[in-house]
Amino acid sequence: MALRFGADITWPPVARVQQTQILRFSTGPKQYYVNLTGISIDDTSIYFAPGTFDRNPSGGGGFVLDSGSHFTYLPELAYRIVRNALVLHFQARHLMPLVPGGDEAVGLDLCYDLLPNVDPKDLLPSMTFHFAGADLPLFYEQVFHVDLHQQQFCLAMLPETDVRAPGILGAFQQVNTQFEFDTSNGGILRMATVDCAHGV
Repeated sequence: MALRFGADITWPPVARVQQTQILRFSTGPKQYYVNLTGISIDDTSIYFAPGTFDRNPSGGGGFVLDSGSHFTYLPELAYRIVRNALVLHFQARHLMPLVPGGDEAVGLDLCYDLLPNVDPKDLLPSMTFHFAGADLPLFYEQVFHVDLHQQQFCLAMLPETDVRAPGILGAFQQVNTQFEFDTSNGGILRMATVDCAHGV
């Protein structure tokens, strides 16, 4: 991870930069809230009720970026919808969740055995987080915690059960993405997929 400020911020020439508004609220924690409007698995959009990711009247909820959180947390109902969609996705490929499920070592909930002699990239779907004006693509490595030694994989997301807390885009899902937080002009978040290991 690299942290840059001001004129030191540059974008790789091949980067496809998108932007969304940073939301500001007069009450509550001063975090980088953004308007998450939906999520897709591969090219299939998942239905969520309007306002699922919005701040609620009491000032709770909403959606923020937080590199201090390892995994992404979704509002509990939204997480269950995503989880169920993935269960159906893998069920169609003759995979069933591990019982009782979960990976105690990393604290994750939805886990499967990898298929023998199948490359994870041929099995695991991508995901896209849709923000107002911007789409954040997540490759399978940013969606699933893959343990080749144990031959298992787990969804690297968890439910947020506290309705007062915001949903979080965690560090695991921020890998190989460059973010620019422009706090002037009302606040703009710019983002692009990059190869952080090679600076492109």
